[in-house]
Amino acid sequence: MLRLRYGIALAVVLLVAAVVVVARVASHQRENAGVTQAAIDDGGATPPPATPSTRPGASTPTSIATSFARTWIAGPSMSPSEWRRQLARWSTRSLVGQFAGVDPGSVPAHTLTGVPSMTSTARSYVVIDVPTDSGILILGVRAIDGEWLVDSVDWTRA
Repeated sequence: MLRLRYGIALAVVLLVAAVVVVARVASHQRENAGVTQAAIDDGGATPPPATPSTRPGASTPTSIATSFARTWIAGPSMSPSEWRRQLARWSTRSLVGQFAGVDPGSVPAHTLTGVPSMTSTARSYVVIDVPTDSGILILGVRAIDGEWLVDSVDWTRA
């Protein structure tokens, strides 16, 4: 009877361990599907994203992010409608809609302080960190209809 209990206990432990291993592997694969994280502090340049099908001569994700960031920090010097109109040049329709009630005077940064860098890349989506005087502007840039456009904005205070 004692051997049966130990056998059942061992089987339960092995079953739980197998479920945990499978769940971790599946979770890891979901997190990394299609996205490659750039190496941190590897001393080299961040690899460029895989090229999506964009129009010939279309701007790069980094140049779009830089133009967007320059306009974003200039917000306090513009009327709200002019600021949104300028941001729309480099933004997806979805993002433009999210700026509808935003006061450009609430922008927490005043100057760009460094070179934008890609922190993750995929075939049609990249994340670009733009250093400013008061934090990091984090822009998600997506390839849509043959061109790169900013699709998301996040902020990390310094």
